[in-house]
Amino acid sequence: LTGYFVKTIGDVLVEGGVQGGSVQANNLVVMRGIQGSGDNKIISSGNITTLFVENADIQVSGDLLVYDSVLNSNIKAGGSILIGERGKGIVSGGNIMAGETVAAKVIGNVFATVSNIEVGNNPLLKMEYEELKKQLNIDQVELDKIQKTLKFLQDIDVSSLPKEKRETFFKLTRNQFKLLGEIEKSKSRIIEIEATLNNSKKGSIKVQNMLYPGVKIIVGTTIFKVNEPLTYVTLREQEKEISISPYS
Repeated sequence: LTGYFVKTIGDVLVEGGVQGGSVQANNLVVMRGIQGSGDNKIISSGNITTLFVENADIQVSGDLLVYDSVLNSNIKAGGSILIGERGKGIVSGGNIMAGETVAAKVIGNVFATVSNIEVGNNPLLKMEYEELKKQLNIDQVELDKIQKTLKFLQDIDVSSLPKEKRETFFKLTRNQFKLLGEIEKSKSRIIEIEATLNNSKKGSIKVQNMLYPGVKIIVGTTIFKVNEPLTYVTLREQEKEISISPYS
């Protein structure tokens, strides 16, 4: 698929590769890898399996399985990101975010290329949360404007207003109730997401071979910058600190 846009609620199997195209599907299997370009996105409500990922923007609700390598890509996965089952297992550059585990053979490189790896909070839920908070603020500002206008109009005998003004009054009243409903819905969803994030499992980062300097690690809310090479390690958050243990 070169430069195509595919959207379906079903599963998709691409026997070749995706190069500069966009795909939105449930489960997605790309036999020869995903190479991004520009604003193209790969979005999956299920799981994704592919050979490699390069310069791509990927959102996957479940797990991402990459057989070889992930280079300079922005990836958000609600589940785990597992790299290198059959190949090099390299992650270098970009932003890699997973709700559960990121596992690879090598993260970073000898040139200390900046690579950001974050686990422990579902990034798709975090993105939804931020969007909801932003929209809630917009709706509350708009509601405040409407209510001030309605109060001004209510101080006047509405029946004495010109037809156009009366129509404006009734339209604003309808919009007020619509916004109140949307605000209540947003608040309810925000509380739901906060509860989910607060109760989410602690994530882990597993490196079978080498973790290079230049990599920024975030587990939960704890940040760790790699300043020296680490080999055969698992990183987790314990009591607001990053614990480093043997690979498991």
